[in-house]
Amino acid sequence: MRENPLPDELLQKQLSKNPFFTPREVNRAYQNWANLLQESTLQKWIAPYQLITSHFKTEILVIAAGNIPLAGFHDFLCVLIAGFRFTGQLSSRDNLLLPYLASKLIELESEFQNHIGFGAATPSNPAALVASGSSNTARYHLQNYGHLPAIIRKTRITPAVLDGTESPEELSGLAGDILHYYGLGCRSVSSILMPSGYDSSKLIKTIRNYTDFEIIPPLQDNLRYQKARLQLLKIPFIDAGAILLVDNPFLNSPIATINALYYNSLNELNYWLSDNIDEIQCVVGHAPTSFKPVLFGSVQQPALWDYADGVDTLEFLISLS
Repeated sequence: MRENPLPDELLQKQLSKNPFFTPREVNRAYQNWANLLQESTLQKWIAPYQLITSHFKTEILVIAAGNIPLAGFHDFLCVLIAGFRFTGQLSSRDNLLLPYLASKLIELESEFQNHIGFGAATPSNPAALVASGSSNTARYHLQNYGHLPAIIRKTRITPAVLDGTESPEELSGLAGDILHYYGLGCRSVSSILMPSGYDSSKLIKTIRNYTDFEIIPPLQDNLRYQKARLQLLKIPFIDAGAILLVDNPFLNSPIATINALYYNSLNELNYWLSDNIDEIQCVVGHAPTSFKPVLFGSVQQPALWDYADGVDTLEFLISLS
């Protein structure tokens, strides 16, 4: 892959809209999708479904989040594969990348010109809604679109579970799971569950030495703010360079921080995971838990069939037929 497979002008425009969408992170998302969009992978994905591609005049309203680059691409792909017209309302922080890729698709097949639309206007009579965002925006979508068949996604978090047997390669993968996209994705690791007495020094050193990442001014600002806040509140933390490891029992963590939680037994660990199941996107690690684990270093590279919140978007759209 060349350094910037996307046009430099596009990358700079996007960066001016969202300082966390650096060329490195945008290209990371682009390359992840490029790796997935292979004919064999697409065929494997759609093989279990009974697709009827004859609904292009019926609109699906997709409200996309703007937390990570191309956050709405999977919904875009599902809508078109299911045979509907895609109408996208994009976040102002990520409203350039998906239209650019859509324009490239139209260059390859001009017929898609009639099946893809972007803008703030709500379609007059959409068949359904697919919306992503926070728990607060989910309440807004329910209020405004509650009459429609809908997938409405809320805030989710991804914890990592350590058991003390992690290899250096696995810890390096975990560092990427934490740092990529600046921790802004629902699949970004926001908390680490460790056995009581766990020595975190190797993990801290690995994060400090992680090279596939850049500390940018907005992150520096958040690091300074969080350090001052934690010191003022006398909350213990470890400075890992690009992130602060905070002794905190909560699920979600502010930008520039990650929560450290400790468990005494696997039963206690599984109880904690089960108690928070509605807020968890996935679990990273290889410790035996009630969740199917995601391998270290791969959490930001979900497969086409790894649906957000565990809801099969393609099956939902097909059911509208």
